[in-house]
Amino acid sequence: MSNLETFRQETRTWLEANCPASMRTPQSRSEGVYGGRKATFPSEDAKIWMQRMVEKRWTAPDWEEKYGGGGLSQEEAKILAQEMEQMGCRKPLIGHGFWIVLRQRNEAAPGRSGPIGQAHFAVIKPRPL
Repeated sequence: MSNLETFRQETRTWLEANCPASMRTPQSRSEGVYGGRKATFPSEDAKIWMQRMVEKRWTAPDWEEKYGGGGLSQEEAKILAQEMEQMGCRKPLIGHGFWIVLRQRNEAAPGRSGPIGQAHFAVIKPRPL
């Protein structure tokens, strides 16, 4: 089994164990979690789902860990998105859940291209829920 196949299986297993059943249904706009300092949750399950994804660092799965992300490769992040879609998992966070300060720097971040890869991220970690 390849590393990506192993990652897919581990991701599927984790999602099955951690995504509440009510978070595997279609979501209306009013049920979204938009984050921020005064985040509100439409249900206790939405809060639990958000907490679990924050702990896993999968609200920004392909950001580098030093910037608060999950550190997943592009291939792994794609697998995560595919598995979430296949299971019908809601996105735990909609919009700009992180406060980001972008400052151009001279060198591009390794493995990144375009404007985002040429920025410096300063992430203010969210408060505990």
